[in-house]
Amino acid sequence: MIPLVLSVLGTCAALIYLLLFREILPVFQSNDIVIGIFLAHCVISFAAGVYAASFNKNPKNPGKVIFYSLLLLAAFFVLSFISVRYARTMFYIGLGNGISLKTTVIHMFAVLFPLSFMNGVISFSTLPFIKKYGVKTPIKTSFMFQGAGILLGSAFYSLFFIDVTGLKAVLSVTALLFLSAALISDSKKKGIILIVSAVAAALLIPYGFINTADKFLLGKEFSGAEVADYAYSPYGQTVLVQKNNEYFLLANGILRFSSPDNDVLNSEDFGHIPVLHHKNPEKVLIIGGAAKYLPMILEHDVSRVDYVEPNGVNIIKNNISHLGYVFSDERVNVYSEDARSFIKKTGENYDLIQIGLPNPITLHINSFYTKDFFELAKKRLNNDGFLALKLPGNMAFSSYIMAELNKSVMEAMQSVFSYVQIIPGGQNILIASQNRMPYRLHIKKRLKEMQETTLVLSKYYLDDRMDTERTRWLKNELNRVEKNDLVNRDWHPVAMVLAVLHWQSAFSPYLSVALDKIIEYSYFVLILIIIIFFLSKSIYKTTAFVSGASALWLNLTAVLSLQVYNGQIFKWGGIFAALFLSGLILGVIYAKKTSENAPLSKRIFASELIFVIWMTFWFISFKFNIINMYVLFLFMAGTGFVAGMEFTLLIMISKLFNSDPFASLKVYIYGAAGSWFACALGSFLIPAWGMEKAVLFILFLKFLIFCRWADIYKRGL
Repeated sequence: MIPLVLSVLGTCAALIYLLLFREILPVFQSNDIVIGIFLAHCVISFAAGVYAASFNKNPKNPGKVIFYSLLLLAAFFVLSFISVRYARTMFYIGLGNGISLKTTVIHMFAVLFPLSFMNGVISFSTLPFIKKYGVKTPIKTSFMFQGAGILLGSAFYSLFFIDVTGLKAVLSVTALLFLSAALISDSKKKGIILIVSAVAAALLIPYGFINTADKFLLGKEFSGAEVADYAYSPYGQTVLVQKNNEYFLLANGILRFSSPDNDVLNSEDFGHIPVLHHKNPEKVLIIGGAAKYLPMILEHDVSRVDYVEPNGVNIIKNNISHLGYVFSDERVNVYSEDARSFIKKTGENYDLIQIGLPNPITLHINSFYTKDFFELAKKRLNNDGFLALKLPGNMAFSSYIMAELNKSVMEAMQSVFSYVQIIPGGQNILIASQNRMPYRLHIKKRLKEMQETTLVLSKYYLDDRMDTERTRWLKNELNRVEKNDLVNRDWHPVAMVLAVLHWQSAFSPYLSVALDKIIEYSYFVLILIIIIFFLSKSIYKTTAFVSGASALWLNLTAVLSLQVYNGQIFKWGGIFAALFLSGLILGVIYAKKTSENAPLSKRIFASELIFVIWMTFWFISFKFNIINMYVLFLFMAGTGFVAGMEFTLLIMISKLFNSDPFASLKVYIYGAAGSWFACALGSFLIPAWGMEKAVLFILFLKFLIFCRWADIYKRGL
């Protein structure tokens, strides 16, 4: 019975974490730094649960402990789900506004700690139960069955659970937890009650009032606004809310569109000015913007408009009737897919490519502001074509960060295009081309032909907006930036980090400046690590720490790379977890099956060498830009394999040099500490340093361990 309970527990754990991850990210506007914070909280809370349970080494009734822990886990899961939905209401966060990183860290810890702690307690509490069956390796057995369950749950989530509404998913997982508790119950009455409860929860799922209740709870996430429509997709959560007769479309918590437009002045500027730069625009490509720029583009004499938006198009079509004419216009072609994939495969060339996405505060959005993307877009532009985007302009706080953000994207554009122009304002407009920019006189002449369709845009307004002195002042601000290597790239997302700092400056200017200084002096971390490394007395504990740090650091680089590559973390996140667990299990099995005659020092030296070679392969993948889904899949499985192999060998060593029956537990604890270190530090420093430097950092750390084991092996110890 216990193997089944362990497998179901693993499945529930995977579904719980992946579901909460899907719910948490939109609350904090899908900022990719949250991914590392989420993982760090899960790891340290789980380790705390294991450590706390380890004090009760010989429980009288382990089945009873597991039974009540499972019920507590179910209760905490429901409470965590509700607290996530109520987070923005609790903190009085308005529609489209963000949440400070300080609040994010604290609230996420409060949400995740009880869950992960109870999960750790249950995992450890199964060991005495397993021992009763005469199993000699209870830790390995527990890990194998739970790992198989996590693997199954992760794959199941990615294949079937992506678009399941939140409350239905909660009922499904709760029913599974009740069934697990029923299987372990020593009371027939309790078991029957739990089975009936599980069946009742499952039977509620198809009913329509569950969707109504889910909508109600989701409304609490948006300051009590009424949810008109919502959907989950591989890209995350898209919600259309209605408040005071206004509509707001939010994708992962980021405001994309409002009707009536609450930023009509900037919308009209960006909707018209880039088109007016071309003397005869016929074909236009719009990337993102939730259709807000389509009506303005169609006022011009264009023959074709390709609009690429992976999220929200159907929601707008079905709910905002006055925009129906836009989508029914025969000139408009709508594509619901990733824009970079579309650009790679389309055979069309355009007179204007307009990036209507919000500020690059996520890696996926940032991937449309990089040198790599501009090189792709350049191939799809006609010889006299233009590319246009927008970035934050004047701001009361952290103006130097705003300047750095604009310069990072501008330098990326200048590295690809011959001419780049910046138009200052509350929202700066950047326009690039291979041809010279038109004179303002020509732009005003073109504006005159369609003046009647604009609200505020006029020749006088253009004179003010494109004023020579204002433009010169802004360029001087950008030239004063002293930092080097600001070119925004896919694997060095400078603009994303600066956009997050700029965004955070609205909540806490001091925090924003402090984080900027941390980046500036972060390389001193290397010196600190070297000092700590040489002060360490226990090689196997140090190795466990570094192995845990290496595995999670590398996994985090892979997850962040997925965000850059196609942004479908909610689709592939579960598959990534399943592949890593598969590799981990295979690594454990392989380490056990290798020749017992070979000395452990030789075997762990070999595992360290394999780990270093594997990390070198990952570095080369970034260096030569050969990252794709196949490489990412292979890397996740391979990282799991080398980590599983190394941890198994470390456990063998710990048993040789320590008579404590729970000595191997310390390997897990040190590995968990290393994993927490990687997630907490890497969530911010990996994008700040760039992928190549981040991998080099952890490769250096791993190389130090390799040298220590090479020395031990050489001396025959």
